Amino acid sequence: MDYDISTGFVAKQFGVTQHRVQQLAKHYRKIGELPVLFRPGRNPSDNHENLRDEVLWGKRKPRCGAMGIAAYLRMKDGIMVDNNLVHRIILEGSLAVEGPERR
Repeated sequence: MDYDISTGFVAKQFGVTQHRVQQLAKHYRKIGELPVLFRPGRNPSDNHENLRDEVLWGKRKPRCGAMGIAAYLRMKDGIMVDNNLVHRIILEGSLAVEGPERR
């Protein structure tokens, strides 16, 4: 089903580029349904099964926070882990308190 509306007009109405409207129209003509957008970004990885144990073991050391634990795991064990994930694990284990001035 084609309408006599320019892709520039449609793009302006929806706040997207004209090329994106052309891509969507081409996909619809080819397959017959609108494309499905996927969640952007990297998928979270659960490849290290003992990560929670490693983080909680590292927290038992005095004066070591999430950044220190994450750096230790990256350097010593080669585990690529995000600081925020380590902090979340520590919070779940009730070994840290979320400070309102920190966020």
